[in-house]
Amino acid sequence: SILQNYCRYQGRRQAGGCGTGIGRAIALAYARAGADVVINHAPDQASPQDLLDLICAQGGRAVAVQADVGNPAEHALLVDAALTHFGRIDILVNNAAVKGKA
Repeated sequence: SILQNYCRYQGRRQAGGCGTGIGRAIALAYARAGADVVINHAPDQASPQDLLDLICAQGGRAVAVQADVGNPAEHALLVDAALTHFGRIDILVNNAAVKGKA
């Protein structure tokens, strides 16, 4: 049930690629269930300000980070944001996608 999920994720910290599409839906679901969320968006994507606003309007906490997860040197940006803003990471969602022709 929604209440069980809320209790399960209340106070948890989630980080992952979630600026658009499935990732956006995952971020919203975790935020609605009580998790704090780090939103990653790729350098070629616009800032997910609307998603941040939506999460905050619903009483959640979120921060956005621009990082290219294809570049291992930028992974630290996401980790640092989670630790700086929320103190820890409990849940990591790997939702990276490859763009281009199939």
